[in-house]
Formats: sequence, structure tokens, C-alpha cells
Amino acid sequence: MIKILDGDCPDPAVFREGDTFYLTYSSGPYYPGPPICSSTDLVNWKMETYAVKDFEGKEIWAPDFFKYKDNKYYIYFSGAGTNWVIWSEHIQGPWSEPIDLKVGYIDPGHVTDEEGKRYLLLSGGHIVPLAADGLSIDLEPQNTNAYDGFLSVRPGVFARGSGQAVVSEIEYRTI
Repeated sequence: MIKILDGDCPDPAVFREGDTFYLTYSSGPYYPGPPICSSTDLVNWKMETYAVKDFEGKEIWAPDFFKYKDNKYYIYFSGAGTNWVIWSEHIQGPWSEPIDLKVGYIDPGHVTDEEGKRYLLLSGGHIVPLAADGLSIDLEPQNTNAYDGFLSVRPGVFARGSGQAVVSEIEYRTI
């Protein structure tokens, strides 16, 4: 067995930009965090930066990490009984201060529909429409009653958290 990263790296989120893969994971109560690492082979990882320098004693769990079509990087995560978002124009930062979306549940997953409308999918099959910039919610969470554990989005692709709640309507990112 090959050990790819040292230490405890729960809830990993990975995406690819060109030939480079980027990874972050839950940092829990540890700061700075969450770490952002890069790799071109998914075996050797380089530490790039930390996205949050201080979070007032709150914990960071289950991040979703990606580059959106507006050429900004986003990390959505759970912590302190709510969900948060941070963003940056550059992978190395600076990253924004955490923005409280003021919505409960856990395991955020960002998706878009065919028209480009942004949503957060959350635990228990909840879906939250986001504002166009992804930095606030448009409506309160709705329960789709579609989430019942990990489901295959399509062969070989599994969504973490509730990322499969509206699979037929929303395309989930793959690496």
C-alpha cells in the first residue's frame, strides 16, 4: 500500500486544472487550514497554502473545492452548525474571509444546472439555491427526499455527501 499523504486527511476534495490536481481536506480544529496541496501524478503532493488563517475557534469539515467558470476558486465547508464559503482569484491566495451562508446541515456539494444556476447540496437530501456569485443563498433549503447514502452518479463516479440529490438535473464535477 502506498501512503500518498502523511497524517489524517479526512473528507478529501480533489479537482483537476490542466495537468495539475488540487486537493484539500477537513482540518477540524487545527489552524491554519484547510491545507491546499497540488500534484501532477496523484502520488507526490506539494503543499501550496492554507485557505483559512484563523476561524475564531470554529472547526472546518467536509470541504468542496473547485474552480468555477468565473475563474475563481471556491471552498464550501461545514463548521459551527452552519455552512461557509471562501474564494480566491489565485490558488495560493489570498483567500477571502469565511462567509457564513447561514444554512445548516453538513457535507456541502456545489453543483449547477443546465442554465448555470448554482446550488449547494447538503446532507439529508437538502438543496439550497445560491446567488449567482455563490456567496449567499437565494432561498431556504428544500428537502428533495432523494438522499439515502452514497449513490453512483454514473459508472465509476460517486458523489460525497448529498451530491447526488438531483443527479438527473445537475452535472456533478469529476476529475
